[in-house]
Amino acid sequence: MLSYERGRAKGSGRGVDRISLIDLLNGCSDLLESWDGHPSAVGVTIKLENLDAFRTRFCEVVASKMQQANFDDIIEIARELNIDDVDDYFMRGLELSHPFGQGNPEPVFLLKSVTIGDKPELFGTAKTHVTFWLNRRHAKRMLVIGWEMANNIPPIGVSPDLAVKVSLDFWNGNKFKLIIWWIGTLQGNMDAVVRYFGTILADQIEKLCRYHSLISEWNTKVNVVSRKDIGNFSLKHTVPCFSINKVVNFEPESSVVDVGTGGGFLWQ
Repeated sequence: MLSYERGRAKGSGRGVDRISLIDLLNGCSDLLESWDGHPSAVGVTIKLENLDAFRTRFCEVVASKMQQANFDDIIEIARELNIDDVDDYFMRGLELSHPFGQGNPEPVFLLKSVTIGDKPELFGTAKTHVTFWLNRRHAKRMLVIGWEMANNIPPIGVSPDLAVKVSLDFWNGNKFKLIIWWIGTLQGNMDAVVRYFGTILADQIEKLCRYHSLISEWNTKVNVVSRKDIGNFSLKHTVPCFSINKVVNFEPESSVVDVGTGGGFLWQ
């Protein structure tokens, strides 16, 4: 954002992760009268006669850097955490790490193969958030909240990996709560399908994840598939269902109904 003052444009900018404003302005420094800052925030002064040239150059540099940058979601894990280790002593140590911010981000911890205590519930006006409880062996169960994660609910009967932030919460007699940043089971459970078929699209994986979640939920009501197989559903059921595609060349837009491998479905 720039403002004009005595033949000059002065302003400041805020950056995004994985693109440094310092790198951007280094590519335009000959057009700037002065500038300073750090990778996430800068201030600049530009002579008005250089403003149009700066706009053009800056956009070119940004376009070049965006092609090089990796904007896939990357979560930096502080360390793996045992959910039974979250206690008063742990929270006191976490408090000593404050304040969190630039250069000292709030830590994200990895919980592996956690046990969900009951069926996840959606909440919020549009039902876009999810909450559930995690069981612990040596302490009270723990509240978990996932903002905007209604489309990535862990299937019932599967022990997911979670990336979480830990905070205090005294609601409903609970002392600690976890804020989810990532749920690992659904996407990871598709690994067998990807390894076997190779070229599978992201939207196909997402649909299979939703199907897996649906089967997991219904399997608590009726025996859709063997309960001992539900944790390895992709390898035991999805891959066998699709394996015919390896030996039969179906016509484009044809439909196939799987009625023989358990938990079958219509696919195109």
